[in-house]
Amino acid sequence: MNCLDIIGEYYECGSRLYEILIQHGENVAKKALNATKNVSHLNPDL
Repeated sequence: MNCLDIIGEYYECGSRLYEILIQHGENVAKKALNATKNVSHLNPDL
């Protein structure tokens, strides 16, 4: 299932809240990927 479809069930696509939620999710994902650089010796599953 597509995560955007799920979000679209609860937030109107294109609304300000929808855009804030999507942007927040993208920022969290980027931060998580950057954090893996500090623990590369643990072989994170990317």
